[in-house]
Amino acid sequence: MKTNILVECPELISSVKIGVLDLLENREGCNVKFKRTSTITKHDILWSDVVISVRGCEKASLKIIESANRAGRYTIMFLDDDLINIPLDLDSTKYYNDQKLKKYILEILSKCQILWAVNPKIIEKYSKYTISKRGILGKVPMKIEIEKKEWTEPLKVLYAGSIDHKQTLQKIINPVIKKFDEIINNKITFTFIGANPEIEKTKHYNYFQNYESYKKFVIEGKFDIGLAPIETTDFYKSKYYNKFLEYTSIGVVGIYTDTEPYNLVIEDGINGFLCKNNPEEWYLKIKELIEKPFKIQKIIKNAQKQVEKDYNVKVVSDEILTLIPELIKYKAEEKNIKNIRLENIKLIFYMERIQLLMRIYGLKSIIVIPY
Repeated sequence: MKTNILVECPELISSVKIGVLDLLENREGCNVKFKRTSTITKHDILWSDVVISVRGCEKASLKIIESANRAGRYTIMFLDDDLINIPLDLDSTKYYNDQKLKKYILEILSKCQILWAVNPKIIEKYSKYTISKRGILGKVPMKIEIEKKEWTEPLKVLYAGSIDHKQTLQKIINPVIKKFDEIINNKITFTFIGANPEIEKTKHYNYFQNYESYKKFVIEGKFDIGLAPIETTDFYKSKYYNKFLEYTSIGVVGIYTDTEPYNLVIEDGINGFLCKNNPEEWYLKIKELIEKPFKIQKIIKNAQKQVEKDYNVKVVSDEILTLIPELIKYKAEEKNIKNIRLENIKLIFYMERIQLLMRIYGLKSIIVIPY
């Protein structure tokens, strides 16, 4: 008899799709069902043996986990960001810096058996809040979409990341691009997805809401180099090295800030490049690849071998099922609908969202809430 796993999150974001669903959907021993937080009912809890809250930080998620606990379900929090300590200068800060949300994150953790995370710093900080005081360090799987076989001028440089990184790009990458002014669109091009540094002679595309559309775009773009500058604060050190996996999967050689999490997996000059957050270092590295493009093929070959070996879905899912055997072995003892109480989650979800917007925007929320 298979273990039924209910995965909840407000939206089907990449953290859900790549971090959890891709690992579990095709494994024997478990049935996996994703539902948006606002649509979950007590019948979903009744169906489940295991309930996973992905980045749970709202009252509705807390109510779902509490209900699952009362019904004897095995509860897990999946975190791939330090949501409690997001920097104050980011566009997403207004949302995650809300004191109620921070309180809900800790409350959800306290109602979960374990914390499943992708960075050891998150486990070190937050596993102590769980029922078992346990944290499980997992990987995110990735498959190779393109094998890099050749390059043609101009060399195509890609940056893909959220709007939160705009200031970092303007500080580190803007000065770099200015130095290439005379050869832009001749020997080199720059494309930005998501964050827009507003640099002349570069292309910008809004962030793709659909992950498959994003992958299709970057595959068809046939990029050569990927940029991944990040700040060196504790928040960014608690992130995952997903850009290494994403860039490698599409045949792109990455240049990364020499800090955690990237220097946990990148060997400079072997499977990518590491640079201090000094524009001159980034300029010299890109210049070197323009002059010696054969290095791109060598580095990407090493990186793709590593991803195929250590990050294929079979290897990663085997690891997580070994670390969390409950995903295929746990069976809820009682499946009596009378013992499963769950309030109107849709009402809770939207009422809390309205109250959040009122706390953030004050009188302006009259305009924001209908939108």
